Amino acid sequence: MKRDNRFFWRWLAASAVGFAGAATTNALEASDVLVFSKGPVSLRPQLEVVEQFSDNIYYNSLTLGRVGDLITTITPGLRLVAGQDLPKENHFVLSYKLDDLIYLKESSQNAIQHRMSTDSRFKWSRFEIEGKDRVEFLSSALGGGLIENNHNPIDRIVVADVYRFDYLLGERTGVYVGMAHNSVDYERNLPLFDSRRLQGTGGFEYRFSSDTRLFGEVYYGQTTLSDNSSAGVKPPGNDFVGGFVGARGQFTEKLNGTVKAGYEMAEFRGGNVAGANQSSSGAPVVEAIAAYEFTDRSKVGFRYSRRQFVSVQFARTSYTEDSVALLGSEILGSAGHLRLDQSISYQALEFDASPGNFTHRNDNGWQFSAGASWYFETWLSTHLTYGYERYSSDLTGVVDYDVNRITLSLAIGY
Repeated sequence: MKRDNRFFWRWLAASAVGFAGAATTNALEASDVLVFSKGPVSLRPQLEVVEQFSDNIYYNSLTLGRVGDLITTITPGLRLVAGQDLPKENHFVLSYKLDDLIYLKESSQNAIQHRMSTDSRFKWSRFEIEGKDRVEFLSSALGGGLIENNHNPIDRIVVADVYRFDYLLGERTGVYVGMAHNSVDYERNLPLFDSRRLQGTGGFEYRFSSDTRLFGEVYYGQTTLSDNSSAGVKPPGNDFVGGFVGARGQFTEKLNGTVKAGYEMAEFRGGNVAGANQSSSGAPVVEAIAAYEFTDRSKVGFRYSRRQFVSVQFARTSYTEDSVALLGSEILGSAGHLRLDQSISYQALEFDASPGNFTHRNDNGWQFSAGASWYFETWLSTHLTYGYERYSSDLTGVVDYDVNRITLSLAIGY
């Protein structure tokens, strides 16, 4: 069925590229066919065509045999926008995208993916609510030390929801509550646990200046796991509780961001694994996001986080994740058509001892990317990116790998 659709997708992509060429030469207005409006509501069709070469699509080491391939991804989509499509204005945005992945040589990896998301904001008087939802039906090989030497695409459903409710008590003080949910549901008979993480947060905020806020918050959550095999294993989940103090806002004329630090306690519960209720841990937790604007066209960003999570590979096993990233972007030319982006990140996973599996495990991951984008119009752009990824572990059986990727894409739509 997917093979029969290839002609249609290629015709659709060629038609879109032809439309883009006509529109840029003023043959017609792009908004006539890319935005359908009725009052404050608009429907916006989109299309992205991506060609990517990867020299290691199965995340294998050199000794296991690396396989490279050229992957074509054709992604039609729709955006429904109610209100103003601006971050600080009231709005509701619903997006849907369909990915048709076509491998040149490894046709067994061909797949169709579905991705949906919402972005909402509403502010009235002293009350404000912001939220994001994401649902993805994915099918691809997995890296990150999860599946070793598996040449079958892994079907999975990923769901994420984040909401925050703010209420202004006075000119300088406010309170807020938040909710976060993340879950991954893997296909059956896979040696990975399905996971669901729920977290509730309550906090107090003080406006230190017009652009800077100090805050303190506490949170409580649960992580639950379920087995995908018929072995009868009931992996324990865990309860966690913690708190942060921090600051966010515009710290200087050029520096803005959020910085918070605190402590978290976690304890495993339930399940039929021996010793499941005898393990607890505590660790400092930190989150920092900062951006420095050298000019209105050049900026750098920094991100760091330290958090505790539950392993989806081994029962009653938790790990601490430290991740750090440095990002940069610059707009060139008087018309601002050319943009350069670079990023480098590092991730360190330190696992607690896993009963019956290992007493020590540390994983490390590196990612680097550099790219250039050319914006013909606000609705038409092309992107060329080089990316590198390396993953390693000191646990026997986890495949160390590295991947080089070159990606060229064309995006159409508002």
